[in-house]
Amino acid sequence: MIKVVAACRRQGFVTWPVPGGAAEAERQAVNSLVQGSAADVAKGAMLELGRRLRGRGLAGRARLVLMVHDELLVEVEAPALPAAAGALAGAMQAQAGRLAGAARAAVPLPAALAAGPSWGQLVAYSPPAPLGGGPGAA
Repeated sequence: MIKVVAACRRQGFVTWPVPGGAAEAERQAVNSLVQGSAADVAKGAMLELGRRLRGRGLAGRARLVLMVHDELLVEVEAPALPAAAGALAGAMQAQAGRLAGAARAAVPLPAALAAGPSWGQLVAYSPPAPLGGGPGAA
């Protein structure tokens, strides 16, 4: 421990042996970038979803309940499902389009939707095309 403290004072940082050596450190570096980018997209999508739901008058009829990894669980009143699903898909696609640099061109980030009466009964869902606009029109 004394050697670690001395090295920290001398270098200004602490290093430790990484199991797997340099290859593991490189994998961790890439994974940090990927996971961080995914988190940024998800956080931005949640904010954009709130704006779109309010803009469509759905704030009281659809609400974000839970986020698990890269999935958002939204509770929606049945009659509001098409509009809320369109808002969600548009919000997620808008955030994916905001990725910076080469990642935007290199990795497509499609948004897949599912709907059902409970989380265990979800099935794939495609919202109707928005009126007077392209994909994700608000």
